[in-house]
Amino acid sequence: GPFTLRAVYEFNCDLKNVAADKRANIWGAQAQLWTELMPKPEHLEYQAFPRAAALAEALWTTEDRKDFKSFQQRLIRHIERLDVMKVNYRKLEAGAPISWSKETISPGRKDLVLEGQVGLDLQPGTYEATPGYQAGAFGLWFDRIELVADGKVIASDAHRGFTGTNPKDAVYKLVVESAVPKGSKVILRAFADSHEGTDSTGEIGFRKAK
Repeated sequence: GPFTLRAVYEFNCDLKNVAADKRANIWGAQAQLWTELMPKPEHLEYQAFPRAAALAEALWTTEDRKDFKSFQQRLIRHIERLDVMKVNYRKLEAGAPISWSKETISPGRKDLVLEGQVGLDLQPGTYEATPGYQAGAFGLWFDRIELVADGKVIASDAHRGFTGTNPKDAVYKLVVESAVPKGSKVILRAFADSHEGTDSTGEIGFRKAK
């Protein structure tokens, strides 16, 4: 399947299996996109961005200075540029109040409730919650994602979606009808299941829809 954003970011072109006296011949790296299954430019853009930004930083950053969390935060500014350019990028890294990993998924339970606090001031409009698989042998299935303000559900989207190497229906639209007062405790809550396996790592991005 396609490489996740984290996998691209963590790529190291200083390959250990290359003899020391040959490493000077490594000048950089590149990424190919085979377009026989991409009938439209929009499909190519979806596969290339924001992976291209991750590859660029991976190549000019030493391994000891790489910080994926920091990259995700700085990516927000780059995503704003992509919006202006009307690039059909994959919208999953603009903010991640929820994360999961095999350490946080109980092997004894298949039904999961994932929660994280939202830091945005919510105004009326449509927001997107996008589960994004990053690593592991399995993706997660999702049944519902909702926004909860001070204990009350204010927006919800219920449908069956999958996040893995081949995601399906993995964008959840949350319509906020009225502004949420500042100081409110806003939680993003996701209902998922790990019936295929618990070896999974990922995040749920959250942003206002464009």
